[in-house]
Amino acid sequence: YARITIKSGGNAFEGSAALFWVDPALNNDGAGGRDLAPFSRRKPSVYVSGPIVKDRLWYLLTAEATQATTPINVLGGPDATVELRGRTELGKITWQAGHQHRLALQYSADPLTLEPLGVSTLVPADSASDYRQGGPTYSLNWLVTNSPTSVWESTLAFSDVEYGYKPHNPLARNTCASGTVIGIDVNRLYC
Repeated sequence: YARITIKSGGNAFEGSAALFWVDPALNNDGAGGRDLAPFSRRKPSVYVSGPIVKDRLWYLLTAEATQATTPINVLGGPDATVELRGRTELGKITWQAGHQHRLALQYSADPLTLEPLGVSTLVPADSASDYRQGGPTYSLNWLVTNSPTSVWESTLAFSDVEYGYKPHNPLARNTCASGTVIGIDVNRLYC
């Protein structure tokens, strides 16, 4: 059992921003004289927190986005690019309602999309699927400090989280790579 606590209370403003970025424009001309396939990784993030009312009401906002594309060289077919898109968001307001009572209202979400999922050197994009997950979660937390050794905590939460798979190309025929690769019958393994 583990308990994760997010610090959200202080009378000083805090903030940070970051950007992680990988792109073919930032690299050389590739190995082996081939043109570089399109790939990228971008991950911007921002964090801010501070007081709304000193010693009584605080806020915390944090967000991170992820976007990544990865090229896949499919044998006997067109190359594919796998794309990952996602976000992580958190917003929290904490109110010190009295000397013993603290209330925290929190919103969080982490939607993620990966398409096409399952593409490999032997499996083309038309045979893959798209994957989506995530959704918002809302929670209200009430903390009562009765004494230095007695604390009561109650949480009310609602999540609307979903996930699912669907065909990347619902109209495509399953055209897996055919033949023998390094002595292995590909049709028996993947199709």
